[in-house]
Amino acid sequence: MNEGAHSRATDPITAYDAAQQLTVARVEMVVLERLRELRDTGATSDEMASLTGIDRVSVSPRFRPLVKKGLVEPSAERRMGRSRRPSIVWKAIPVEQLRKNH
Repeated sequence: MNEGAHSRATDPITAYDAAQQLTVARVEMVVLERLRELRDTGATSDEMASLTGIDRVSVSPRFRPLVKKGLVEPSAERRMGRSRRPSIVWKAIPVEQLRKNH
């Protein structure tokens, strides 16, 4: 997923890295917002890709960084994914709970 990432071939590598970073941050923001809207329902990587229209290979790697930031958690629930295997259902930590912890 490169939409929103802009750099020229002649730009220094740091400009390219910055453009890519904006894309990653944007995808993280979209994933987090959708999980907050879904509340207790949560979503698997496949479901999130379908809900957002963002390719699963861009969505899937965004969950772990959100977990490390304390914004998302894997639930005990599993749902069948495209691969016909159980997939983790990710859920946003409620904003109210975040406020209590800080």
